[in-house]
Amino acid sequence: MELCEWHPVNLGLNFTDEDRATYPSETLPLFSPRAYDWEASNNLEPLNHYIKRILTIRERYLDVVLCGDAGSINVPYVSHPELFAVMRTTNNQSLLFVGNSNLTESRSGVLEFSVEHAPLVELISERPYTITNHRLEVSCAAGECLLFEIPSFS
Repeated sequence: MELCEWHPVNLGLNFTDEDRATYPSETLPLFSPRAYDWEASNNLEPLNHYIKRILTIRERYLDVVLCGDAGSINVPYVSHPELFAVMRTTNNQSLLFVGNSNLTESRSGVLEFSVEHAPLVELISERPYTITNHRLEVSCAAGECLLFEIPSFS
């Protein structure tokens, strides 16, 4: 079985014909629209809490997440090359993702905004941040990702 899954994601080399009959490909998340069981995650902590948090955020911002409109995504400049940022905007609502592509070391950087000052809350950890003097300073642990709702500044 897959990590944190009660149902196979795909059938690998060790599965029998009986397994293949029990788990047809259309029921396997790797090959079909069937969802992973992120809701229960085999009741493993801390993954279960984290995934529930992500699902709540996804539900709240589903229109932004699913928006495929041309021009809805932009890639803001971040001062450190190992920090990656993407912002998606629709209907005056924006989400900013910042991720550390370095999996072994923490990285810090700055993003710039047109607004001089604005309080922000990182949606996953619920830590407060502030845009000060047009700058958002972020620090990400190795492989860490941050997600912000950016308020409309108009």
